[in-house]
Amino acid sequence: SDRRKAIEVIQSEQPRLLIGSPPCTMFSILQGLNCHRHGHNSEWMDKFNDRKKEALEHVNFCVQLYRWQHAEGRYFLHEHPEGATSWDLQIMKKLENMSGVARVRADQCAFGLETTSQNVTMPAKKPTGFLTNSWCIAAELSRVCSGDHAHLSLMEGRAAKAQEYPPELCKAVCRGIKRQKEVDKMNMVRDFFTMIISS
Repeated sequence: SDRRKAIEVIQSEQPRLLIGSPPCTMFSILQGLNCHRHGHNSEWMDKFNDRKKEALEHVNFCVQLYRWQHAEGRYFLHEHPEGATSWDLQIMKKLENMSGVARVRADQCAFGLETTSQNVTMPAKKPTGFLTNSWCIAAELSRVCSGDHAHLSLMEGRAAKAQEYPPELCKAVCRGIKRQKEVDKMNMVRDFFTMIISS
């Protein structure tokens, strides 16, 4: 029913940009370690496999919506941690290899992400992958750590508090789609996008 509602909203509103950020828990490196640790426990593995199946179905549905956006001449933006195993899924590889689609890395400390431990607040790196068919958004989000500061780990329960995008990252997405609208109006060619990425 949730999927039907999502499709109905997209059909009626025809959003210029669709942003997808499906739950990434089942695609984390830590899950691989958990499987190694609990692999002998059949009950645990059954529950894990059920959750993994649900996660895969969620990603597949998101990709279906992205392809729809792309076919309709509109834009999508997919986000998952840079190290997530979901990037290796065949369905994601096919999406990434589609014409006009780009994948970039964003270290979120470069957008102001911070976390706190024992009353000490420091930048949190949180390497993040973004996949989009808007080259202007890709250019805005392609930003890695400057390397001039230390980071605080997102372990020990701090990851949940860092799930929200920092304001500067949100502004970057807005700048990107605004610029994309301007580029589309001028019918600029792909060479212009190449110039943006390299600048």
